[in-house]
Amino acid sequence: MKVVNMQKFGSKARSAGFTIIELVVVILLLGILAATALPRFIDVTDEAYDAAVRGVFGGFATGVGLFRAQWVANGQIPDAAVTSFGDGTAFAGSGAMGAGYPIGADNSFDDAADCADVWVDVLQGGRPETANAGNPAALASDAAREAVVEAAAAGTPSAEYIIVSNTTGPTTKTGCLFYYVGRFSSGSSTATRQIPFISYSAANGEVSLSEQLFDTD
Repeated sequence: MKVVNMQKFGSKARSAGFTIIELVVVILLLGILAATALPRFIDVTDEAYDAAVRGVFGGFATGVGLFRAQWVANGQIPDAAVTSFGDGTAFAGSGAMGAGYPIGADNSFDDAADCADVWVDVLQGGRPETANAGNPAALASDAAREAVVEAAAAGTPSAEYIIVSNTTGPTTKTGCLFYYVGRFSSGSSTATRQIPFISYSAANGEVSLSEQLFDTD
């Protein structure tokens, strides 16, 4: 009997690299991702800071509304602390400052300390840390406010908001401005950029969110 030896044909493992075309395609895909997806990840930090400011803005506006509602419920008593709101020490404005909106704990509204009182009274627990800047007579222009905000931010690096007075004249104070500087790790906002701020008017209780260009080095 004739035995036929069958040669076993096995496939050897072959290793091959990418072709030039494949490499070009991969590089193109990475370039497209870098141009479209990467900026979205970079902007996440900015979006987080924007969301934090809007959250405080919403809480502050709601607090002002609740304060006035409590003042109305208490009988709209002028020149008296509004009880049953917060710790019951915040006064409501009257006369030229408007009726029933918070002005602080000493029944006056003439400096940044009173704005700080309003911040504490309205936001209560868990509020961001603040630092005061300037005085009503010196803050009528954007440049003046920029200078004192930068100085206060550098002097109190832990402050997230810098409080200044919103004036319409040398001695007329209508409200408060709360500049957000918490996004700057150094506590200073001297770089050229838009700085968001919350404004509050004691005349009518209006709360708004705006930005100011800081362009002083």
